Amino acid sequence: MKLCFVIPSLDFLISHRLELIKSIGLDHEVEVLTDLQGQNYSQLKNISEEIFTFTHMPIRRNSSPGGLFSHLLLLRKKLLANAPNRIFFVTLELSVAGAILSRIIQTDKNYFIISGIGPFLLSLKPSYRFIKVLYIFIFKIFLRKKNALFIFQNSTDQKIFKEHIIGAHLPTKIILGNGILIPTKNINHALGFDELRFCFIGRLAKSKGIKEFVSAAKFIHCSNPKIKFLIAGSYNANAKDYLSEEFYNELLSSQFLNFIQEVSHEKILDLYQPGDVFVLPSYGEGVPKAALEAASISIPLILTDVAGCNECIKDNGFLVSSHNSYELIGAMEKFIQQPSLLEVMGPKSRQLIIQKFKLEIITQEYKRLLEP
Repeated sequence: MKLCFVIPSLDFLISHRLELIKSIGLDHEVEVLTDLQGQNYSQLKNISEEIFTFTHMPIRRNSSPGGLFSHLLLLRKKLLANAPNRIFFVTLELSVAGAILSRIIQTDKNYFIISGIGPFLLSLKPSYRFIKVLYIFIFKIFLRKKNALFIFQNSTDQKIFKEHIIGAHLPTKIILGNGILIPTKNINHALGFDELRFCFIGRLAKSKGIKEFVSAAKFIHCSNPKIKFLIAGSYNANAKDYLSEEFYNELLSSQFLNFIQEVSHEKILDLYQPGDVFVLPSYGEGVPKAALEAASISIPLILTDVAGCNECIKDNGFLVSSHNSYELIGAMEKFIQQPSLLEVMGPKSRQLIIQKFKLEIITQEYKRLLEP
């Protein structure tokens, strides 16, 4: 069967879906449409390992009506040229584009992977309410039940989306993320550690809870100066959701925060050591892959009790309220007061990944979708 995955960017493919697509590509002919600006043939060949192929599809950079229309026409042209039997549109924005094109491009089935629903569904802001009405119209007018399936990464997003956007007439399914390769590396906290360290690894975006993490770290440092803190992540000064330049410079000059700027995906697991706790005070996720990767090597977690994050905790850490530095401090202090929790919760993190999130389980979920 010929499959096509439409993905916003190559970085997003590598960080979140590469291993899954390679696994699916062992049994099917797979083409990936994504932005390949600045890439060369040998790089792409190494990435795909010749299991799947690439087609350049520039990311949309113009949000005007004319820019949106031009982007749709180009996407239509690329898809018609590839002539896939089934298409996976990844992210909400591309799912909207795919819904419009589904009446033009004939396929056996189209899959709309909603990796996160964003803030607009429940917001009362006029701009968000307009987007919501537009999405309802597009999905209602253009999609046919037999030809569409929405895939969500958690039950909360599925419930909200069905109630506010697509209703009950379009089919949906939950698949918990994109699968985690279980690494050979496995941290054993029982062997002892020199220092307790709290780690935030991810984009330096406000919605990831970076401000709450820094606030909690400052408070704990005042009374426990021996406790360590690590922040590693990319910064985009031009993006609305990211930290201000002033806050970013504060991280750079901090005397008690170990701040490492963007780390390649291949080296992230090398950052962790015995005594580490992964912290992500996010406002909402599909499923937080950074948390799953940390858990896969037996790192306990502190996450917020929000969509996606609460799927990742089962006796392997603590859930706290979002936007709440005080609860975050309380959870971090539990590890400070009872460091033996690392020895207890660390192995349960890895066990949870093996039981629910490992690549083989998620790959089989996708392969079952493709059965006749």
